[in-house]
Amino acid sequence: MDKTAALGQHIRDLMDNAGHSENSLAETTGVPRVTLRRRLDAPENLSVGEIARIAAALHVEPSALTEYYYGEAAA
Repeated sequence: MDKTAALGQHIRDLMDNAGHSENSLAETTGVPRVTLRRRLDAPENLSVGEIARIAAALHVEPSALTEYYYGEAAA
């Protein structure tokens, strides 16, 4: 699995662990569901604001999302 696919899958795994569907995460973050789905399918297009809102909704630090793309959590 390439790092982009790994990031999308990691976010989906965090969603599952937090009990969020795409619909509930979209509602919580204010990111339209169609946009959220596109971002999960191509997470390299996530904006910093979207990462922050998704992380907050999943009760994790933003670095917990980006470490799967960049290799390590940001310091």
